[in-house]
Amino acid sequence: MPWELNGNGGINTNNFLGTRNNTPLIIKTNTNGSPPNLEEVMRVTPSSQTQRGMVGIGTTSPTQSLTLGAGNVQLPNAQVGTDGNLYFGGRTDAQETGMRLFGGLVNGNIPAGFVDVRTSDPTDGLRIRVDTGSGGTERLRVAANGNVGIGTDQPGQRLTMGAGNVQLPNAQVGTDGNLYFGGRTDAQETGMRLFGGLVNGSIPGGFVDVRTTSNAEGLRIRVDTNNGGSEKMRITPTGIQALVPISQPSDMRTKTNIQQLNGALDKIACIRGIAFDWKGVPTIAEQPGQSNLGVIAQEVEAVFPELVSVYGDRGYKAVNYTGLTAALIEAAKELKAENEHLRQRIEALEQKS
Repeated sequence: MPWELNGNGGINTNNFLGTRNNTPLIIKTNTNGSPPNLEEVMRVTPSSQTQRGMVGIGTTSPTQSLTLGAGNVQLPNAQVGTDGNLYFGGRTDAQETGMRLFGGLVNGNIPAGFVDVRTSDPTDGLRIRVDTGSGGTERLRVAANGNVGIGTDQPGQRLTMGAGNVQLPNAQVGTDGNLYFGGRTDAQETGMRLFGGLVNGSIPGGFVDVRTTSNAEGLRIRVDTNNGGSEKMRITPTGIQALVPISQPSDMRTKTNIQQLNGALDKIACIRGIAFDWKGVPTIAEQPGQSNLGVIAQEVEAVFPELVSVYGDRGYKAVNYTGLTAALIEAAKELKAENEHLRQRIEALEQKS
């Protein structure tokens, strides 16, 4: 019975459209005889005892159950939960394990697209595998428990990194390249920010900033050999608290051109120890009006210029207070020597009398 162009009646399960002599079923078309030869648009290869036939669209050599040649696949007017879904495995929106690709309208009017995966293992999920060989190397995993792994197939936290680095190129402070913990500190939110990149558009720099609502809190540095929970230093809005001794390199093997300090007592006498209140200067961490004790950098610079450095756009001066220790040691020695000399003179005068 031939297939009629306007349809056949009396069809049953014994009727089919296909081939019997190990040749493919080919569908060809053209438009008004142009091109002059019919163009093949679809081919179904013959089945065998070990393999079903394959379907090719736009190709004469299908190698998979469905092989597409040049062109695209479009599912127009897709509505989530209705049509326009591409399922791999089971229907994830019907509680079956598998993966679904969708792009179209969500809730009837919201254009969107997504990939969803349903698995029975909370540590498994969406795997992205890429390499230049067989494509079998896993690079990223989004697990069902919400953890994401990059470079690892066992993410134990919301984001777990394997070997490698994280880079934020072309970072601009206030724009991008920031890593926030908690809130956005540059938007008056409490939290911590790490940044490295360009400051003010052109100045390479990097910083850690913390915003807190308590003058007793701030950046805590915790280090130990157990669980890392022992606080060693705290930087608060009003000062730095070192909870362990602070050591600085001082080995003789690291030093050259060593010279004895002379006249330290007279130089120290040129430096005033003062009590003062801080001004509202944006380049210092202290609060305006906060009281403190210290010295004047310009006075130190006049006698110990190597202990003074410049910072900030306006050339403010800072003092290496630790370096003053050496001058104070030598000043104490000089004072002791003077006292010893005076004591000897007094004893000599007493003996004469």
